[in-house]
Formats: sequence, structure tokens, C-alpha cells
Amino acid sequence: MRRYGFIALAASLLAVYGPSAAADGFPEGFYGALNLGIAEVDTSPCEVLTGPSQFDCDDSDFAIGLVAGWQVFRWLGVEAGYLDLGKTSVNAGATEISAEVDGFTLAVTGTVPIMERAGLFGRVGTYFWDGELKGQLSDGMQSLQVNESDDDSSLFWGFGFRFPFTESFGIGIQYDSYLDIGNDDVFEAGETDVN
Repeated sequence: MRRYGFIALAASLLAVYGPSAAADGFPEGFYGALNLGIAEVDTSPCEVLTGPSQFDCDDSDFAIGLVAGWQVFRWLGVEAGYLDLGKTSVNAGATEISAEVDGFTLAVTGTVPIMERAGLFGRVGTYFWDGELKGQLSDGMQSLQVNESDDDSSLFWGFGFRFPFTESFGIGIQYDSYLDIGNDDVFEAGETDVN
């Protein structure tokens, strides 16, 4: 959401390859993956509001994603998946606001085999996200309930390293960056690019 940009640092990638897997490099065919990691807000909500001395901000959360892909050739693939970037929150007295983002991804991947079986990969695609902003704003005199939602699509890119242990199982690490999460219709701070 605009002021809530996210960086997904995927700590692990567990892949299950199809029966056409080959031991030397990335196989052609179907694969599935479970991504686990940390989603981190690019710009702290405390910075957007009035300063970190007045607000308590939680800028990161656990992220989880599921991916299904097809390795068309050893160096080119396509992916579709679901990604939950978790929740960020701001608290100060009676003010409590939280923002959540999740959605679906479509991507094209490129793989460069290195060594005998490992490989570097990059991907670029679109994140079709849904965002919710919920909570209560208070100035000590009056309170305003906030319950807004919006959806849109944003570009994302990522890169990483994969290593297949066997023909049907591998592990890896990746970094993803999601751009322009949010818009001016609901989230008042505008779109935010992710570093």
C-alpha cells in the first residue's frame, strides 16, 4: 500500500521437480516451491506520520508464498503463485492502525546453470495485490475508525540461487522487490517503490 512498500527476503525455497528432472542443472518440466521469509516495510509508518519518538511501529512480518512453475527450457520458465507479505502496524495510545497485503503473482524466470547442478535465477512479473488498512485514529479528543481496502497490480523483480539435492528436491535463497504498492484512492501516502 502506498506508504507500505515491502521487501521480501525469502529465507528458503523448497522445490519439487517433475519426473523429467535431470541431474545436471535445471530440469525442464513442472516444479512447485514454498517460499518462507521476512517482509520488511521500505518506509517506516513512523516516518510517514510524525516521528518515531511518538509512535511504536512494527515494520516487518513473516512472509509466505506458494509457487507453481513450468521450466520451458533449462534457461526459461514461467511461474504463478500466491504471496502473503504479512502485516505492519502503528501504535500510539488509542491510535492503532495496521496494513496487510497479499495477492497472486505471474512471472517469467531466467536460469543460468553454474557448477554441475546449481544455478542462478532471476524473475520479473506482476503482483496482483489486495491491501487492507484497519484500525483506529485518535487525537485524544475524538476517534475515527478506519477500515479501507484496495486492490491493484504492481511490477516485481527478484533474483536468487537454487541448488537441487536430488532429481525431486532442492533448496535456495532469493530476494524479491515489489514496486508501487498502494495508490492515491485509499492509502493517503501514495505509492511506494521497494528498495
